[in-house]
Amino acid sequence: MSMGKGKYVLYHHKDNHDMIKKRIGIIGGSFNPAHAGHLHISHLAKKYCHCDKILWVITNQNPLKDNHHSASLSVRYQSCYDLTRYHDDIIVNLQKNICYSPYTIDLIKKLDHHRHEYIWIGGSDLINELPQWKSWQKLLRIIAFCIF
Repeated sequence: MSMGKGKYVLYHHKDNHDMIKKRIGIIGGSFNPAHAGHLHISHLAKKYCHCDKILWVITNQNPLKDNHHSASLSVRYQSCYDLTRYHDDIIVNLQKNICYSPYTIDLIKKLDHHRHEYIWIGGSDLINELPQWKSWQKLLRIIAFCIF
């Protein structure tokens, strides 16, 4: 699966028979704009959650936010790319490349859980916001969360 910046998130083999799952931390949002805080929690997730890679998923429209003052998707993607270009462990992708729904639950269902282990990474603001998410209780059963 192509994950932006010409990189791929792939599993690797321990030997010819045993697969080792990569642990992928996901930071999703509008990234309007991408900033040093996103980089900081990405590095914290690598260190404390033992993530092999961090995937930044840029949503076209956050269902919980008014996007009238939002920069275009291409501008937001470029700001993420510019901020992460020297961080090979951070992959930037658009949510619409993975699933067309703006909802996290639908995104998580589309991911390959057989080949990778996923952890949703967020800032402390997520604690108050999570109960507003579509199917948030089901989401908590499907994927681990790590809040910084």
